Amino acid sequence: MVTTAAAAVVGVLAGATLTFLYQKSKMRNSTCSITGRTTAPSSTRLGQILSFLRESDKLKLVERSVYVSDCQRKESSAEHSWHLAVMYMALRKDIRFSVHDINQLRMLEMLLVHDLVEVYAGDTPMLENVTTDSSTGLLVEDDQKRARKQEEEAQAAERLFSHLPDDLAIEFRGLWDEFELRQTPTAKVAKGLDKLHCLVQNSCCNGMDYKAYNSTYGNEMPLITKYVDFDPALMLLAEMLLGDAKKQGWI
Repeated sequence: MVTTAAAAVVGVLAGATLTFLYQKSKMRNSTCSITGRTTAPSSTRLGQILSFLRESDKLKLVERSVYVSDCQRKESSAEHSWHLAVMYMALRKDIRFSVHDINQLRMLEMLLVHDLVEVYAGDTPMLENVTTDSSTGLLVEDDQKRARKQEEEAQAAERLFSHLPDDLAIEFRGLWDEFELRQTPTAKVAKGLDKLHCLVQNSCCNGMDYKAYNSTYGNEMPLITKYVDFDPALMLLAEMLLGDAKKQGWI
C-alpha cells in the first residue's frame, strides 16, 4: 500500500515534471507559442486541421530511393521523417551547437515538416539533381535542376499548408522555409542530418541505393561535405559511413 508520504512525493515529482515540460514549451519560437485558448475551437477550424491531416497522410505513400533494413521495399518519406527525428535525438548531445543555439522542440517540428511538400512534389534523390563538373569530372549539384525542384516544392507547400487555419499555415510554412534557407543553427543541423540519413539508410541495406546509381566515394563525399562540414560530429559520421561503404565495395 502506498503511504501518504509516498503519495505526496509522487505528487510533487509529477508537478515538477509538468512544470518542467511547460517551461520547455515556452522556449519555442514566437510563431509557435502557446495560445492559452480557454474556449473550444470552432468546427470550421477543426475541419481544416482534419483536412490537412488527411492530405498529409499521403506522405506515407511517397517512395524514396533507399531501402529499409529488410532490403525488400523502399522507405517512405514519412518513415524517413520519423527516423530523422530519432537520429537527431540520438546525436543532439554530440553536435557542437549548444542548447542555446538550437531550439529543441522547433528542431523536431522542422524534421517532421521538412518533407511534407513531397505529398505533391514527390521525392527526388540527390543524385538525380547533379551534373558533372567539366573541370574536375566530379558530380556537383545542378543549379537549374535545383531551382526547378525548389519552385515545384514551394508550390506544393502553398497548396498543402492552405488546408490549415491561417495561423497554423504560417507556422508550418515558416518551419519549411527556415529548413530550406539553411541560415539558422537549427536549420543547418536539420539539413545536414537530412543529407546524412541517406548514408545511414544505405548502411542498413548493403548500399543498394549506391549500387543503383553506380555511385563512388569520390562523388559522394563532396556532395555531403558541403552540408556537414560545419560540425565535427556530423563530418566524422559522414566519413565513417562513406569509408565503410567504400570498404564494403558498395561505392
